[in-house]
Amino acid sequence: MKNYLRLILTALAALAATVGAYGAGAFLLQAHKDSPWVQTALILCTVLAILLILASALLLARFLARVRSLSVHQTQQTVLQKHAEAQTDSEKMVKSFFRSLRLSILYVCFLPLLALAIAFFEGVMQKNVTLLNLLSAYILWGFFLRLLQPREKPTLFGDLTRADYPHLFAVLDRVVKRLKIPAPRRVVSDPQFNASVFALSNRHYALNLGVQLLYIINEEELEQLLLHELAHISNKDVLRTRAAGEALSFILGDNGDPSFLRIVTVLFDYPAHRLLYSYSLLEAATSSAKEARADALIRDHGDPQAYASLLAKMGYFELFSLESDRYPETLAFVPEEPRENCRCFMDVFMRAARERGDFWNTVIRRELPALVDSHPTFHERWNALGNCPYTVSFPTYNSPTPYQEEVLRALKNVDLRWIEDVTPRYAELRREYYLEPLSVIEGWEKERPLLSMEDMTPILNAYMTLNRFDEALEICDRLLASDQPSMSLAYAKFIKGNELLCRYDPAGIAYLEEAANDNANFTENAINAVILFCRRMGMAEELERFRGQILDKMQEHANTHSHADSLRANDKLSVEQLPEGRTEEILAFIQEVSGEALSEVYLVRKTITESFFTSAFVIRFRDNTDADTVNRAMDRIFQHLDKSPYDWQYSLFLYENDPSTYKTIFRRLPKCRIYARED
Repeated sequence: MKNYLRLILTALAALAATVGAYGAGAFLLQAHKDSPWVQTALILCTVLAILLILASALLLARFLARVRSLSVHQTQQTVLQKHAEAQTDSEKMVKSFFRSLRLSILYVCFLPLLALAIAFFEGVMQKNVTLLNLLSAYILWGFFLRLLQPREKPTLFGDLTRADYPHLFAVLDRVVKRLKIPAPRRVVSDPQFNASVFALSNRHYALNLGVQLLYIINEEELEQLLLHELAHISNKDVLRTRAAGEALSFILGDNGDPSFLRIVTVLFDYPAHRLLYSYSLLEAATSSAKEARADALIRDHGDPQAYASLLAKMGYFELFSLESDRYPETLAFVPEEPRENCRCFMDVFMRAARERGDFWNTVIRRELPALVDSHPTFHERWNALGNCPYTVSFPTYNSPTPYQEEVLRALKNVDLRWIEDVTPRYAELRREYYLEPLSVIEGWEKERPLLSMEDMTPILNAYMTLNRFDEALEICDRLLASDQPSMSLAYAKFIKGNELLCRYDPAGIAYLEEAANDNANFTENAINAVILFCRRMGMAEELERFRGQILDKMQEHANTHSHADSLRANDKLSVEQLPEGRTEEILAFIQEVSGEALSEVYLVRKTITESFFTSAFVIRFRDNTDADTVNRAMDRIFQHLDKSPYDWQYSLFLYENDPSTYKTIFRRLPKCRIYARED
């Protein structure tokens, strides 16, 4: 409904502006209606508008063709080249991008002026309504749609106020004063292990302090954390990110606009796609440089030892996330009633860190750098700090200090809010993530038959969901020792290989290589897992070998599987017939997780090559469905399709993301609708 109102309002605004310009021309220059220069000006403006549409369409087609023709190797070389340039002069790259951005905005703002000029000179000539008036209104409509497009507001979890957290704000005030920047408009805390700053406007910003991170650091480490995060404000990183995001959003427009506006949209699409491509390269190239600049402030004006301790704790937590299956207390939905998860999880982490800290410290100090990453490794950052000595120690809360009492209060508030939010659907979540997997396991364990790989997959997934990885590995071993076809065992190899690497056992590499070779669906995840393992274990030679492999595999994927991620009207599409019973099973799951929000479900086959196709599901929700419900349902559907039989390729699309394209497809293939809400 909101989008229809937006279309109507912008159409009326375009008509009003066209009529206004027409009337202004008729009123102001009526004495010149027969002048040759008026007719010449009208012809020039009209020809320019038509030429811009044609040129933009041609340039866009050539640009997209050039980008799509780049091999994976060429793309990587481009990114690496930009990354190398950013290490020496990232500021030059940023300024170059923003010059292009400003020129593009000037071009986009010129288009409505050109449209108004056409209507104005039409008015001077005092002609009746012509196609030129409609062209003027058409261009203006496309421009006004960009001015009135929906804006997403950042989601903020819970505010920390100065009155309730005076000690935390005292640390913040010291940092703000040292950096000579304005204080954040809002300070919030979410349940995550992170910290970030983001712009609320061109003048104000917000600071987010993840409560899990707050819980494990002391005041000295908090001060270094704030110095780093707020350095992104003093370095103007956050302001630039906001400016680029706002400008790109304006030029790109809304994908939900109707197809009959696509012709005028071409006027905006060429600069938008060029800028989007440039910005993605810029972010890939300069992200680590921005982090290094923020770290440099601590090296020069902060406490490098406290900051190194903080970075080590963050590295420990990343490794703990791989090992959390060792600690059954981390399962969230075992209790019959929701509990304070953050406090429980972080207490388990600190206990694990005391047990595993020496080993984790060895891992983070030998980790090899990624070719391109958003953040440098701990080793790189520690070197930049001068390899200062550091000690990793965790706070105790037996006799909390005033500052620790504030941390406990923030943690309590986050946990209570989580409990409040999750309580209405806790029984459903507990059933999905604990009771149902437990029931599957208990049913199988009564007799422990060795079933087909397809029938064993839900059992394997149930063990994985409940963090019972030792038993999952036993099943994998039984399957791999069976006489089932090797192709069907790719999932078992993937599970076993991945879990072995999580236990720092290099034997997992061979299993993941076999899984990648047997089934292309596992290729990217398998090789990425091996690369990450080689980096963490300092295995430089193996790392180079697998980096070469992943380029070849990614190229193979780009030639086939990447086309499964899109659905266009000019694709080779047909009505799909899944194996017996599978459509009904998947549809039943979609209905279960979507509930009353579900409106329609479509299923089409997209043929990509003679030997490769994908079964594409398009899900449409009722118009009044909130975004959280849609995202939650789509995530569960995606996971269900991902875990469905591994011998089939599925794709998933949301109808609302491109309704005009899907309408065109479904008009051509009316039998592809497999579900429609009766009311």
